[in-house]
Amino acid sequence: MQSDGYSIKECIKGIEEYNGFKERFEIKKINNHLTIINDAYNANPASMKMSLDTFSEIWGKRDNIKKILVLGDMKELGSVSEQEHKKIGDIVNEMNVDSIIYLGEYSRYFKGSKLCLSIDQVIEQLKKDVDEGCDTVILLKGSNSQKLYTIPSLLC
Repeated sequence: MQSDGYSIKECIKGIEEYNGFKERFEIKKINNHLTIINDAYNANPASMKMSLDTFSEIWGKRDNIKKILVLGDMKELGSVSEQEHKKIGDIVNEMNVDSIIYLGEYSRYFKGSKLCLSIDQVIEQLKKDVDEGCDTVILLKGSNSQKLYTIPSLLC
């Protein structure tokens, strides 16, 4: 079967317009300047890496857009928890983002991250970081128990 021959630009546009499944890289256009990627259904090392890689691939090279990561702990990793959070921290620390907000005990692995102890503190920090006049994209990623998935409704 022959391909329709989509250009790279058309493929990128298709990915940008993809809404995903609820809380699984779900793209929510809040207004003309704010987009939230809600990938907070769960978090484990593989899903965290894939989410960060996908976010970086789509938005990482754009200088005209503010990029914010809201990350939380990956729960239930047992004895490898510290090691796996450090690996994710290494990935995040190499990313082209403007702000990292972290909810949880492993924030020390994320350079320059703003530690929050509650969802309310995350919302307060986001309100400071989001500039109404600047296009902004926010990635939410963490274990379901941290309730990062509630942020889109609380922020608006």
